[in-house]
Amino acid sequence: MKNKYPLILLTFSIILFSCKKKDDDNNNSVSDPTYGNLKINIIGKHGGDDFVMYNEVVNSDNIAYRVEGLKFYVSNTKLDNESSSDVFLLNFVNNHLQPDSEGESFTVQIKTGSYSNLSFMIGLDSETNHGDPSLYPQNDPLSSFNDTHWDWAQGYKFFITDGKIDSDSDGTPDQSYSYHIGNDDYLKTVSLSANVAITENNTTEVNIYFDVLKVIENIDVNSESFTHSTSNFPLVEKIANNYAQAFSLN
Repeated sequence: MKNKYPLILLTFSIILFSCKKKDDDNNNSVSDPTYGNLKINIIGKHGGDDFVMYNEVVNSDNIAYRVEGLKFYVSNTKLDNESSSDVFLLNFVNNHLQPDSEGESFTVQIKTGSYSNLSFMIGLDSETNHGDPSLYPQNDPLSSFNDTHWDWAQGYKFFITDGKIDSDSDGTPDQSYSYHIGNDDYLKTVSLSANVAITENNTTEVNIYFDVLKVIENIDVNSESFTHSTSNFPLVEKIANNYAQAFSLN
């Protein structure tokens, strides 16, 4: 009889351990987060009209101009406090050559749930901004092949737009303008109130509108036609503030 007690205790301990492990496994499976996808379509507008690359339009001062280049970085996409570290380079020449564009799109993975705020950054955090673009493969948004990097000190161009504007009031855009905005100080956050539900293994789409007309709002493009963020910093700040406020959900 004396030899049976250790065996009984051992058996009881094994049963208790097995039950506890099963309970722990069940608890872990319940608490494991689930994920879905958020697809954002950034659709270009020009005031109330569809934005079309290379089309001649007029600014708020009724001066003719046309946009010949428009691209920018999007990073740190968030729904409330759930964020994605993915970086995207949106180039409007891809999907804005005709009216009624579906937009420049990107997709991030987000934890399932209901959210009330959508935000993202135009530009890159300081560490990424001052990284080495040659370390990235050719098809990566941060690759040197994208022609979006200056040098090691200055880093990436967060926002790039180029075009021509009518300088002599004859109705034909003839003078070039070029605004390349970068540097850590001009990293901008766009924050929008949005009711978004993310469900497991599904994709939720959100359309965000970008009003290109606002980029050069209150700027005399004829007299301030150039900055690559190395001079005329008030102009750099003005343009960065303009495009940061050009996004809306409707």
